[in-house]
Amino acid sequence: MMSLARYIVLVAMAVLSIGVAVAGETIVQAAQTPQIEWQYRPADGAVYGIGQSADGDTLIAAIGYGFEAGGQIVSLDPATGAVLWQHDTPEAASADPIVVDGVVYAGMGNLTGGGAAVYALDAVRGAQLWRTNVENRSIPATPVDAVVYSDGKLFINRGDAALLQIDAATGSIVWELDLQKPPRGAPFVDGTTVYVSTGFDGGRILAIDLATGQEQWSVEYPDNPVTGPVFSEGMLYVPYTDGQMIAYDAPTGAELWRAMVGLRDGESDMNPKPGLPLLADGVLFTSSNGFAGAFTVALDAATGQELWSISTGEFSAGVPVLSGSTLIVGSDSGDLLGLEPATGAELWRVTIPGKIDLDLQQATAPLTANGRIYLIDRDGGVVVLRGDALRSGRI
Repeated sequence: MMSLARYIVLVAMAVLSIGVAVAGETIVQAAQTPQIEWQYRPADGAVYGIGQSADGDTLIAAIGYGFEAGGQIVSLDPATGAVLWQHDTPEAASADPIVVDGVVYAGMGNLTGGGAAVYALDAVRGAQLWRTNVENRSIPATPVDAVVYSDGKLFINRGDAALLQIDAATGSIVWELDLQKPPRGAPFVDGTTVYVSTGFDGGRILAIDLATGQEQWSVEYPDNPVTGPVFSEGMLYVPYTDGQMIAYDAPTGAELWRAMVGLRDGESDMNPKPGLPLLADGVLFTSSNGFAGAFTVALDAATGQELWSISTGEFSAGVPVLSGSTLIVGSDSGDLLGLEPATGAELWRVTIPGKIDLDLQQATAPLTANGRIYLIDRDGGVVVLRGDALRSGRI
């Protein structure tokens, strides 16, 4: 359980960050509401995913055309939304692009067909460095679900129940593993191990040796995982469709704790489904979706004890992200919410004109960098908000 001393510190931080009146003066400025700075709409198609560099100076959008094959990888000026370059692909958009050390990596390929490939592009000019075909020609279409980078290697979750490792410098496929069930969300790499969530008629979580692609351990669960796993402090966290968040011991796969997330509605099959967890300072944040309501919840990461829970939507709430000292969550109301991490108290609310495109798989959070928040709206565009100062921290 969270110690009393630590809880007191968290609450004290919350009070100070919101502002305390002393002799008629407020010693810390209250939260300021971010404002929409710019919006981007592609001339054709819609934005399927966005990614950015670690310093926030490169912003990339993957554009698709609905049920038609073909796509684009587009570089946008993070400050203005101006198109800097674009790269056309015969494959459709699918996974969020990523940017590492001046290179854009993008997985293209979804259920519309048109092939499947992973691209490496120069982040400044958009020049193609390499392209690797990852299509499974034995099936009509090959979705590329996620691309993750770690130490010169790319890990690709492919929708036909495959995990691939690709050399990030050359594009060569190092190994390919049959997962037996389709992957959920993105893999998570820590040290010499890559962790994967899979599910179809029940869930299976795997730990795989990074160098060889050999299974180290696996555990099964009667319900499917909602997203990929998240690793922190030797523990692996997986959300399931029955409403459970389960923590596993990462070296062995042994279950450490489980916690029901969100509000139950009797024995309904439409009970809440928690999304991708966010881990920060020993606290796990997640949002749950369901017909009983959408809630954003904070749990003690070590024990699963609930610290707070608040309603953040009628049916759906997005994956939370921390920006400075503010927890940011999208709501199916169309609003973007800023919450106090220690208590869940609402600090601000911004209405997005095209409403927020909430990821129904609850696997993608808004992007934040250099005082900006980047998100996709339901019209298929990118909306960017600017916040000068949020409470005691900055975004």
